Amino acid sequence: MARDGYWTEHQNIDMCFQGDVEILEGAIVKDIPKLKKIVEEKNYSAVCVGSFPHAALKKFDYQLTAEHCKPSKGYTNTLYIWHRTGSASGKERESQRAEEFKKWKDGDHRTVDGESHGHSSTAKQSDALYDKDSETPEGIRWMLFSYDGRMGRKKFFMASILALIIFWSLLVVLWLVILDWNTIEGFLVSVLTLVPLGLWMQSATVVKRLKDMGAGPGATAGYCALPLIPYIGFPLQFLWWISLVLKEGTPGPNKFGADPRDIAVYENY
Repeated sequence: MARDGYWTEHQNIDMCFQGDVEILEGAIVKDIPKLKKIVEEKNYSAVCVGSFPHAALKKFDYQLTAEHCKPSKGYTNTLYIWHRTGSASGKERESQRAEEFKKWKDGDHRTVDGESHGHSSTAKQSDALYDKDSETPEGIRWMLFSYDGRMGRKKFFMASILALIIFWSLLVVLWLVILDWNTIEGFLVSVLTLVPLGLWMQSATVVKRLKDMGAGPGATAGYCALPLIPYIGFPLQFLWWISLVLKEGTPGPNKFGADPRDIAVYENY
């Protein structure tokens, strides 16, 4: 039997990656009264529907409010929040909620009793997704020249190909248009110009990929130095590059930052 309470409706806010306990698909997605009944009967906290083909039923160990939520990014949605009454009401419960919310805003995604809010592995991750000060600008400059953040397999592959195109295009321009590549001067200018640029792009892309896999950035030095080994250096580096393209990164946040895949996943929520 459903507990006493009331519903509130909110547009384009959500608890990204948190509290999802049941995903429903099909015709029931449009049956809001039935979804609300399920939430009430199973003592859930909310239900989210929107520009995605399913309904996400959420449950938290505290009374969810709109203040806990963040603006939706990459999708539109309606969040229906179930407010329970008659369980722990009065000043004691209000004080507990105020303390929980303060801890949540300060980055501690746990309830007063220390329990995790929903999916604890992604609770702080979602905070990072929506905090503008913590977002990494993932443009070409970041892909090729920044050592900050983590990089997934697809973006690493794209960055590697782009770096090769830039490197060889500049090499052709220097040797065939600007310099005489048959002279010592032309060769030295090319090496002194392009080698530092190539190492910068290579190390910046590899270090972000290794950080995504949970490996320390120090391994990047070994990767870049492999071509110095006669005969087998380049083949070994190529095999290592293949492994970086194929191997999945650490799920969820790790010590090097937020999971770069989570944003794209939730945009297709």
